[in-house]
Parts: sequence; C-alpha cells; structure tokens
Amino acid sequence: MCTVILSWEPAARTPLLVLAVRDEVLDRPWLPPARHWPRLRLVGGLDRLSGGTWLAADPDTGRVACVLNGSGREPDPALRHSRGDLPLAAATGAPPPADLSRYSPFHLVTFPPGEAARLASWDGLRLVESTLPTGVTVVSNTGADLADPRTAALTAQLTAAPRPDPRPGDAPADAWASWLRPLAAQRVAPPADQHAIFRRGTVEGRVAYGSNSLTLLAVAPGQLRYDFTALGDPPWPPLGLTTVLG
Repeated sequence: MCTVILSWEPAARTPLLVLAVRDEVLDRPWLPPARHWPRLRLVGGLDRLSGGTWLAADPDTGRVACVLNGSGREPDPALRHSRGDLPLAAATGAPPPADLSRYSPFHLVTFPPGEAARLASWDGLRLVESTLPTGVTVVSNTGADLADPRTAALTAQLTAAPRPDPRPGDAPADAWASWLRPLAAQRVAPPADQHAIFRRGTVEGRVAYGSNSLTLLAVAPGQLRYDFTALGDPPWPPLGLTTVLG
C-alpha cells in the first residue's frame, strides 16, 4: 500500500504540496529519481523491472502524476500490463488508456498545472474519475476514502499541522519541518495501527514488503521542488531528504 497526501490551496504562494510514501516488495529493484526517460523530460524513480515509475514529474510544466495499487478484479496474467507506465503518460498530459482491461486495479492521481488534483480509480471493471477538494486529501489503496480509519487519522493529523511553505534554498528539513515532525515521531507500527504512514509487512516470518521511499513536492507557477529520501531499515528518523529539483 502506498500513501499520497496532498494539500491544495489555490490562493497560497505554493498552491500544491505533495507527500508520497511508496510501499513495495523490498527486493524489487529500483533507482532513485532522475531523468530516466530523456524523450519525456520527466523526473521520477525508476522501477527496473517494468521500466516505469510510481511517481513522475515534469519540471517544465509542473505536472505530476502517481499511481497506487487498488483492489478488484485482476486481468489475465498473460495479458497484464505494468501500471508503471500510467504516471509517465499522465505526467505528459495524456488521459488514462481507453482500454484498461490489461491493468490490475489502481488509483491514478494527477496534478495538472494550476488546477485541483484528479483521481482516476480502476477496479478491473469500471473507471471512476473525480476532482479532489481544496485542503488536505489522503489517497491510499482504498482511494480518497475518509471512512477508512487510517486515511481519516492521517487527514486529521496533517490538517492540524501548520502548512509547509518551502522557499528556494531552504534545506529540506526546514522546508518541510511542520510535516516531518509528526512523521519523525513514528517507528514501525503494526498494519492495524491507523496512524502509521511508514509500513513493514512479513511473509512467513520474513520482512518482505513495506515503505521504501519518501517524496515531498512543492508546486507553484514556474516552480517545482522535489525532495526525496530512500527508507532503509527502521527505525527511520531522522529522515535524510535530498533535494532533487528546486
């Protein structure tokens, strides 16, 4: 399960803020954010198995897109196509493919320049699209569902925190301090802990999947700030963020 938290305030100096935690099978190979697709001019982490990504950003337009696993009917394994190409297409402004039958269920979040974020959710049978509201929204593998206890808890936690206001030249720890403080208080939590944003899961007694990276984005007209850190073994704090762009 991945988690994407966004704060959309159209009148703010930096209208869009994004906090994205990627959860994945821990031995699946990947590379940190860079321009891995020169023809697309996008920046994002590279999934080395599929050649796609979980989050892509266009520094020229400020368009951002990310994909999360959903639940529902799975396609025929012989025909299944990687969801990792969905953010690459969406970050260039392309709509979801007309034929989604080859994709496992997903939630695709797209942040168009200067507009509210959009959510496209595919359950293997139908695609549901919506525009996300002003304020803080949490999207996980259940979508933007406040009936989910973890989503509701995280929404309340980040809504109560002062909204970050990253400035050019700010160190990441300073730029994101008000969001990092509640995160830095966490350690590994059991999957049932509704407040946990960083995860670890076991299969047959072995830690097999969980949170492997944290991305923080600040998007304003003509500006895209992209901070990132890989997450090693817990305990995670302090979070050693590096500025990729901005």
